[in-house]
Amino acid sequence: QINGFNDSVLKQWMESGLIRSLISLDLDSSDNISDEALQKFLTRHGAQLSACCLSGMPHITDQLWMAILPVLSNAKIIVMGTAEKLGVNIHVDQLMDTIASSCGNLERLELRWDPDNLRFSDKSQKAIDVLRVKCLKLRCMVLSDGRYYETVKANFERADRVTVVRTTTCCRVSPYHLLRNYNELIFN
Repeated sequence: QINGFNDSVLKQWMESGLIRSLISLDLDSSDNISDEALQKFLTRHGAQLSACCLSGMPHITDQLWMAILPVLSNAKIIVMGTAEKLGVNIHVDQLMDTIASSCGNLERLELRWDPDNLRFSDKSQKAIDVLRVKCLKLRCMVLSDGRYYETVKANFERADRVTVVRTTTCCRVSPYHLLRNYNELIFN
């Protein structure tokens, strides 16, 4: 959490021109940034990002993600949602369709939303199939334990991709994999 990071700081950062080489954006729990500022920033700079982590912010829902996912065409890592119970429902079928059609290079995906907030339909299997087929590089998908997790896990297991789907209790996704010296961080 970055307490002083707000809309005006984000705007000044954009205007400074110092973000031409930005490859990752991790604003976990940065509640001081509005949807509008994030959408403006990501519309302008989202295509250059390999990782986008906008988790831990209750005001960032599937509506903003649906708007910005088409811009995140080069994203390899995406983290979205918050474990807090929300007053709104997250329509995950549409989200999966948008991710599949926009983010073909995706390797790691985490949805941190509480399972009680996730809404999915009988057509979920089709949306999951499309994600699995279009995002062939997807190696890790982390979901909160619940009915949707079980549905996604079963779908990937039927396709012999057993190790892809995991729960948030055992695994977390982060942009660290993009670091040049990441292999030096790994130790037993």
